[in-house]
Amino acid sequence: MTYNIPNSDGYNLRQNISDALNAIDNKTFSTTIVSTVADGTAPLQVASTTKVDNLNADMVGGYRIWEGSQAEYDAIGTKDPNTIYLIGD
Repeated sequence: MTYNIPNSDGYNLRQNISDALNAIDNKTFSTTIVSTVADGTAPLQVASTTKVDNLNADMVGGYRIWEGSQAEYDAIGTKDPNTIYLIGD
């Protein structure tokens, strides 16, 4: 939906709104960011494919990653079907 907002007395509401939205770009947060979007809606969208250093996730594609030695793997007992097990040297 588009609204035609006329200029009056040199006040350009459309430009002020645009400036305010542009000011959001490159926002730095010093507190937790909380999403209130409903389930089924992505809380974050990223256009870039560049890797972000120090960005961690508990799950990727519904799977967890476990990494350890063969002895540690053998000691686990029941394996989780939603975990990918990586055995290192």
